[in-house]
Amino acid sequence: SIFSVNDLFERKSSSKTIITDISIFNNSISNLPVEEREKYTDLMPPYATRINLGWKDKSVSFTFASPDFINSAHVRYAYQLEGLDKEWHYVTSSGRNVTYNNLSRGEYTFRVKAAGPSGIWTEPSSIIVKVIPAPWLSSGAIAGYVLLTLVAFCIIFYSINSHLRLRQE
Repeated sequence: SIFSVNDLFERKSSSKTIITDISIFNNSISNLPVEEREKYTDLMPPYATRINLGWKDKSVSFTFASPDFINSAHVRYAYQLEGLDKEWHYVTSSGRNVTYNNLSRGEYTFRVKAAGPSGIWTEPSSIIVKVIPAPWLSSGAIAGYVLLTLVAFCIIFYSINSHLRLRQE
């Protein structure tokens, strides 16, 4: 039977790459008090499936690892933040941390996958990243601006109309 040397260092498994940590401004959410951490996510990494960032949270980092490979020095990773990155970014095992800065409001999906020496990629793991807009850019605030603008136009129209009626009399 013919076998590859790589088979000695790679386990056959279908488990996904794990997002082991999430940091806001280089502070791990795992180290935050429960009340503060719950503002961002319900569950600790690697179980979190969603993270909510406020408009002031300008820097978010993800750390990841693959549990499937014994020879971790030869593992390659690929990551992508859908909604921002157009393509996957490929890194070696020494690049298991990625930081995104100044994300615009909206919803993104961070995806990461790994490949061992054989080059076979795991299924991507993912987490949804929602960036909440600044209060003055929220849907309620914009609706308020539209309403105020309409009221201002009505007042101006009424004032001009009243002024023209007075001139005609």
